[in-house]
Amino acid sequence: MQRGEGGSAGTGPRRKRRDWSTAQAQGLDRGTSAGTGTLSRTRAEKHSPVALVIFHKAFPPNTIGAFKTRKSKNLIQRVTDLRHEGREVFLRSLQLTMAEMMSQVCKSPDIDNEILAEFKVINVYAVGKDVSLSLSITNLTKNAKTINVDIRACSVLYTKKEMHELLKESRKINLKSLEVKEEPVIITYAQYEDLLTPDNAIEVTAACTSEPSNGIVIVQASVVLKNPKFEIKIKGKAYLNKPVAAEIVFTNPLDKDVTDIVVTAEGSGLLKDPATVRGCTVKPNETITIPLSITPYKSGNKQLLIDFTTNKFQNAKGYLDIEVHE
Repeated sequence: MQRGEGGSAGTGPRRKRRDWSTAQAQGLDRGTSAGTGTLSRTRAEKHSPVALVIFHKAFPPNTIGAFKTRKSKNLIQRVTDLRHEGREVFLRSLQLTMAEMMSQVCKSPDIDNEILAEFKVINVYAVGKDVSLSLSITNLTKNAKTINVDIRACSVLYTKKEMHELLKESRKINLKSLEVKEEPVIITYAQYEDLLTPDNAIEVTAACTSEPSNGIVIVQASVVLKNPKFEIKIKGKAYLNKPVAAEIVFTNPLDKDVTDIVVTAEGSGLLKDPATVRGCTVKPNETITIPLSITPYKSGNKQLLIDFTTNKFQNAKGYLDIEVHE
């Protein structure tokens, strides 16, 4: 039995083999601009030896995979950028929509109608200041109760992963019938000073139990501390392809020296690559000015982004809108 050309064995209709010139005319090879189709090395070898020559001219061996590598690098960078943007969006949302504290309560059914507990905001939370919360506990019954409270605070990442324990203590609170008590919970700056994560997030948990009940009420608060502020200034107007001086002004609001200052500046149309400048040690209430030179390469309204990191706080952000004239 004879096998038909380009078909299966048998008496089925024979298909015409398309020659290489036809494939090239229809733009199936990557070396021509006639179309957007692709032709692999294996298919080229099957068609004609000429095809392999054309394939090598279009894609030399040392360039094969280069486009895939570049695309992979760009994808990895984009994923990294999105992850960073996700963190920034989460922290801004937590600070703005939750008034700097997010409180959650979990109760067991057998104590649901006996105890009410919640955290309340006491002050504005900022790096360098004590974190003060108020734990409000209410006895919902007409009988006197003794409440055992276990309090724990940890520095956490924005993903809620615990990193360092900052506070751990137990208290006994006696409540009369239908009485409400406010218990202060204070985390001093000395307790979290060197243990904060780059996200400045602290999670506080209070587990409340009532004797003789076996139930438990767990209340949790997530606090995000604000970084110290700094000012960005530009001296004069910005012109295309001409250097312009900028400066970052910082006043140390902490009671400790601020060291290891690193300022990173970037901005599309202003800096082709991120610029890093280091600052000197700043004593409490002292002000320093960090100079920065910018050479805009695109005209129009641009934005200069500044990341300010020190030994006491990380990733403080700021920006300045700059109009670049031609």
